[in-house]
Amino acid sequence: MGTWPDVPALQIYERLRDPRVRGVATLHYTWNGRNRRLVTV
Repeated sequence: MGTWPDVPALQIYERLRDPRVRGVATLHYTWNGRNRRLVTV
């Protein structure tokens, strides 16, 4: 995912799909060089 200390910042989008359900779900994270944080809306 790129969440290593030498990466200063990163936006991560993860897609999740259940084959039994129509559509996809997405999760958005930020990385600040130390911590990965789930972005909520």
